[in-house]
Amino acid sequence: MTDAAAWQVLVAKIEREVGALDVLIYVAGVLRSGQTGELEPADIDLTLDVNVRGTIYGCNAVAAVMKPRRRGHLINIGSVASLYATPVIYDVRGQQVRRRGFSIAAAGEFLRPHGIAVTLFGPGPVKTAMPWSSSAATRTPP
Repeated sequence: MTDAAAWQVLVAKIEREVGALDVLIYVAGVLRSGQTGELEPADIDLTLDVNVRGTIYGCNAVAAVMKPRRRGHLINIGSVASLYATPVIYDVRGQQVRRRGFSIAAAGEFLRPHGIAVTLFGPGPVKTAMPWSSSAATRTPP
């Protein structure tokens, strides 16, 4: 997810071995919690790589093969955290705002004229082990 060249290779392989790639659902994401002033650089880098760069790299690679066909659909799974602050989970809001902004820009200005739809789905809180597996989490899952 975090390597632009690997995305190019993957998309070419899918197109060659399976056929036309019509839909991308980008659901990957990582979560690290903590307070500003206590964040680990490695956690910041990881979350930016997967949550932001991965979205852009994946959409870019797939849109490149969709544009000539003038059809396709990119679906990015984001978070309602792109709309309001989330306590303790420092990076989610900023990164989800970036994913949301990228999706909106790609949909309206760049891909719609080529017949490619872009959807951003932003669910609210869900019961998952993700928050409890982050580096700064200290509580036990409910």
